[in-house]
Amino acid sequence: MNPNLKFTRRTWYFLLLISAACSLLNALAVLAGHNLTFLEQLAFGGTGLAVLFLAAEKSNPPAGRKAYFGVFVLLLLSYMFGGAVGLVFSALVWPMLLLIERRRGLPVDHSLRLVLFAEAMHTALVIMTLAGLPTALFANLFWVLTAAARGSAALVLYRVRPEMEE
Repeated sequence: MNPNLKFTRRTWYFLLLISAACSLLNALAVLAGHNLTFLEQLAFGGTGLAVLFLAAEKSNPPAGRKAYFGVFVLLLLSYMFGGAVGLVFSALVWPMLLLIERRRGLPVDHSLRLVLFAEAMHTALVIMTLAGLPTALFANLFWVLTAAARGSAALVLYRVRPEMEE
């Protein structure tokens, strides 16, 4: 038996979709008062793998590979720094990824705007919470919106017709 596995951009977009789903589950668990941080670690790893494999795609020009690798570096910096600085780096990962895909000609304008809004609001609310303001509930609500926006964007990428990818 010789299984013929073929990995395409769509495979990596599906991994992004799974990562967003893990984030969404974690955000919903936080709202319910549970701590499922391992789901966020899965989301981090899945996003990192997807971005690295997108950078390795042979159809990418060298500038595209560097852009995807830059997104991966942002993701790593968000993990390294933590706190408010890590949060800002983390909030830039998905918008940068969507900007790269938009530059490739994919129809992600609406998703990009939604992700930008959700990431900006969530980041601002978490920073206000860290500063001692009573905004934790709103930050958690926007975490759910942010994860859903990421999932929606990943679904848009996944549904792209193969002829539009190239």
